[in-house]
Parts: sequence; C-alpha cells; structure tokens
Amino acid sequence: MLEELAGLLGGAVGCSRVATNNGWRPHSDQVGLTGTKVACDLYLACGISGATQHWVGCMDSRTILAVNTDPEAPMVSRADYAVIGDVHEVLPAVVAELRARREQRAGQEEERVLTRG
Repeated sequence: MLEELAGLLGGAVGCSRVATNNGWRPHSDQVGLTGTKVACDLYLACGISGATQHWVGCMDSRTILAVNTDPEAPMVSRADYAVIGDVHEVLPAVVAELRARREQRAGQEEERVLTRG
C-alpha cells in the first residue's frame, strides 16, 4: 500500500529504524539521524511514533502529515497535520480517492482530446 501511495503522489517510501531492524525495509530507506535526512514537499508519516532520531531526518520537509492511532505520539504533535486513525484503514481510503481523482482527470483529458478532434 505504501509503494502504491508513493507512486500516486510521485514520492518514495522511507522508513523508521524499527522497520529496518525487523528486516521490513532496507537500511537505505531509513529516515533519521542514522539514516537519510529528507526535505520533501510532503512527508507522510504512517504509524511513525516520531522519536527524536526520526524527527531529525524529516523535520526539514515543507509539510508533515502524520497518520497514527496515538494522538499523543510525538510525530502527531510535531506534524503540520495529523489523522488519528489506523494506517491500515486510512491509507486504503486515501489510495482509493487518489485513484478515483486520477481516473476522473484522465477521463476529462480524453474528452477534451475527442472534442478537439
């Protein structure tokens, strides 16, 4: 789901130390003090608690959106925007909406091409 969301937004997937320590993502994807520092337009923190080490890696991003079930998580309080909810419920809804909007735009573009023809 994260890969698809990143693709729809023209972004990339990063991760926390927990994800790399558990073997879920390669260390090269780790954002944080011992990983990579990023400064993107939108940093979407999905289920990231927001430990200082991770925050240091993403704090230069223009806008930070946190999705977390814990309203007291440090990332939630530091983020510009937050959605309090389970990433397994929130992300599928976001991806579905992005897909629908992309299809709608494609349909409108096709309609414009046909009417010009």
